[in-house]
Amino acid sequence: MLEKAVRLLLAAGFLMLIAGCVFGFTRQWNYAALVWIGALCCCIAALNFKNQKNKKNSNEKEEN
Repeated sequence: MLEKAVRLLLAAGFLMLIAGCVFGFTRQWNYAALVWIGALCCCIAALNFKNQKNKKNSNEKEEN
């Protein structure tokens, strides 16, 4: 379940980066900046989910 969430967040982040580039080419810098910040946040959230899964697995191994 977490892997699917990570993949969806990364996909959303990359698509938002592409949309930000389109806004940048049309010189709508305010929208481009907002979309790039959203893309960055999506990628950070995906890394957070990935690290959360790794921490959970390492904690279970330590308990055994």
